[in-house]
Amino acid sequence: MTNRMAFTVRSFLLRLALALAIVFFFALLSRAGGPKYIAGTSYFESTASGQPLVWPLGQITYYTDQGDLSPILPNASANSLVADAFSQWTSVPTAALTATSGGQLAMDRAGSDGRHPVTLSLSQLAGLVEVSACVAPSNSPCQNFYANPVPLSQLQLQLVAGAGQISEAQGFQPVVVRVTDSASPPDPVLGAAVVFQTTVLRPQGTSSTGGSGETNPTNPAMPVILSVSQTTVTADINGLASITPSSAGFSGPLEVDVAVTAGTSAALDYPLELLPAPIGGDASGSKLRPIGRPAAAIPRPPEPP
Repeated sequence: MTNRMAFTVRSFLLRLALALAIVFFFALLSRAGGPKYIAGTSYFESTASGQPLVWPLGQITYYTDQGDLSPILPNASANSLVADAFSQWTSVPTAALTATSGGQLAMDRAGSDGRHPVTLSLSQLAGLVEVSACVAPSNSPCQNFYANPVPLSQLQLQLVAGAGQISEAQGFQPVVVRVTDSASPPDPVLGAAVVFQTTVLRPQGTSSTGGSGETNPTNPAMPVILSVSQTTVTADINGLASITPSSAGFSGPLEVDVAVTAGTSAALDYPLELLPAPIGGDASGSKLRPIGRPAAAIPRPPEPP
């Protein structure tokens, strides 16, 4: 009897020891503690790498991108979308958190093509300004570029394309000019205001074939101004500005004169000709008589401020 009790006690102790050993073993494998997420090396400040991601007292401050979210979702709409999403989350009764917008990120992200436009805003531009564009978050690599003011009196205009066109009722190709400074060799000027004044005239000694708003179909002794319009175009990064001349709905024969000005004195003038539509596909008899009017006779448009 004594041997049997001793065996029972020994068997119980062995089972207990085995159970404790199993619990201890699995406790080593399933240690708890430590943060669930930590900051990585991408999209975080370098000093935050490896640190726990926490929001003290459940207070979240979020920042949005400076640019548009997509071509159909501009920045303002994207900000509203994010604010509405946070509102949905924080309104859950069991969610012990608040979300507040901290404004825009100090950096901006490029689009799918790797490009990102940005507007350079300066309170005044009196001399050479150096601008540095860097890749976040480590600010490397960087590319420097310079903004240099050009006085209006030093702006020049160069012909690029579209001069001397003669069209047979098919319309005109664009008139393209380049704005430069007075350096040698000249540099293109970005952002310059270029004024295109288009004057549509009926040449002297010609009769019209009809057209929008024309009331004198006889043969005039002097050119007749039918329409005058003015368009201001901002030169692009290559200094280019252009318009596509229009006959304003009038039919040939016409002269369409394009006067181009920039700055205080730069000016170009492009007389274009619009012939009558050919009859039966034969344009051999369509001729435009010379216009006895100098280009300078067209009033110069007001200078941009």
